[in-house]
Amino acid sequence: EERRRRREAAEREEAERRQREAEAQRQRQMQQEQEQRQKAEAERRRREAEEAEEEIKRRRRALADAEDRKRREAAEAEAQRRQAEAEAQDAEQRRQEAAAEA
Repeated sequence: EERRRRREAAEREEAERRQREAEAQRQRQMQQEQEQRQKAEAERRRREAEEAEEEIKRRRRALADAEDRKRREAAEAEAQRRQAEAEAQDAEQRRQEAAAEA
């Protein structure tokens, strides 16, 4: 009887120990899964921030290119205007010279 009680007590203790180990293992597993989710989320946020930064750089480059193009076009238009003005002055001078010779 005593041996049976001791054996049953030992079996109960062993079952409780296994249950505690299983619970501890389950807790460790849950914690690892939580850490992996947090790492994945942090990595996703880092990638999104990096992509946003690249988009900002791309838009700034496009804006700078557009501003450069606008400046070049304005300079070309001014050069053409001056050329036309010089040609008009030359034509006027030739007209006056021709009128003076006539």
